[in-house]
Amino acid sequence: MTASSDSGLVGRIVIDLRHEPIGKVVDVIFEDAGPAARFAVVDPGPFRASRYVPIDRFGRTGDGRIVLPFEAERVRTAPKAPKEHIVTRELQDRLADHYNSGD
Repeated sequence: MTASSDSGLVGRIVIDLRHEPIGKVVDVIFEDAGPAARFAVVDPGPFRASRYVPIDRFGRTGDGRIVLPFEAERVRTAPKAPKEHIVTRELQDRLADHYNSGD
């Protein structure tokens, strides 16, 4: 998968369905085989690690904030995003397990 900051999502504030702030999109990970965005890297702010979130199901508020269908706590406990933002097959599996558990 390929990282890119040219998605229109980078810099957007991310919130959950209850409008609880999660962080800000700092990168977007795309499929190598197509233009579909798969994951966003969300920076929750100082003293916290960036996290991956699936970006295939999201909404937007009228002011452009990104609304995720996950509670903020689910994102905060997701696998951390390393500095280089590389998503391996193993990491994809871990992310799928994390975000699909409890649904």
